[in-house]
Amino acid sequence: MIYIPLPMVLSLLLMLVAALIYLRRPESGKPVCGFVLVCAVSLSLVGLRWSLDIALLRFLQPAVAALIPVLAWCCFVPAHRAGSVSWWHFSGPAAVLLGSFIYPWWPWPIDVALVGLSLVYGVALWRLSTQPAAYVRLEDSRWFVLNERLGAGLLLFSALVDALLAIDFAVFSGEHVLTIVSAAHLMMLPALVAVVILASRTMPSLTVLSPDNFTDPEPLPLTAENDDDARCQIIARLDALMSEHKWYLDTDLTLDRLARKMMIPARQISRAVNHVHGENLSRFVNRYRVEHAKTLLITTDQSVTEIYLSAGFQTKSNFNREFARLTGVTPSAFRRQGRDSCSSLQ
Repeated sequence: MIYIPLPMVLSLLLMLVAALIYLRRPESGKPVCGFVLVCAVSLSLVGLRWSLDIALLRFLQPAVAALIPVLAWCCFVPAHRAGSVSWWHFSGPAAVLLGSFIYPWWPWPIDVALVGLSLVYGVALWRLSTQPAAYVRLEDSRWFVLNERLGAGLLLFSALVDALLAIDFAVFSGEHVLTIVSAAHLMMLPALVAVVILASRTMPSLTVLSPDNFTDPEPLPLTAENDDDARCQIIARLDALMSEHKWYLDTDLTLDRLARKMMIPARQISRAVNHVHGENLSRFVNRYRVEHAKTLLITTDQSVTEIYLSAGFQTKSNFNREFARLTGVTPSAFRRQGRDSCSSLQ
């Protein structure tokens, strides 16, 4: 009977996932596709180590593992800023690859580098999640932040695993290494792949704008004295433009698109909404969408599904949640109450 290690099975599945991503999004899906392929290769190396003890596998495994936190970062950072990711991020994996030549005689540099890479990028990704994701659909921003923080947590978990491996080498001469690596990879890599894929689906496009065709709008002059006034002016302008142009009906509306239309830096808009209204931009826009939906519920016979789609929402669950948050009732109950009120007035 042919025996196929579980990591090899998962690796084949991840390769299939990468192929599907590339076929569906040949341009915008490249970062995610590359990340999934590297995770698949990493699992393949783990699977081969189960049955083969080849020097080449021991040489490649740390170098491939070092790419995972860097590529995870590359998948998330386009949601926050335009421009390509700097190549210096790959200096860490390159150093690990060079260190693999001396690993049999001096393993500590690679062990420290692997722990450091996962730790640094895990913390960096968590900090990044606290900043506005300008290129994520506003409706999905909450889920994107959740996925981003789950990704950061998984990278920190990877740092813990790498630290355990170093301790095992120091104390037990690497007796439990294969078990630790296999168990950690089987749990962490599929979860990290799922998080990255789910996060990428919240962005209308992963196309990276080059510095040549991207110009930031000029920041408004803010000082300690006119901070509040300037933020109130931004909100007043945002309210007026929302009412006039109904930008909230755009299901793919992002903070970046809003900033370009208003010619105000994205961060200033986000901070103004948070400062004046005490809520994030997604909830601010959803107020307009819910008001639009309320009007349609009372004045038309459209179904709830047709209404939430025409109001700018993409999912019924998000529409129901936001509607209940702002009105305290379901859309159907609101429609009944509104029509009962109209009947009583007649």
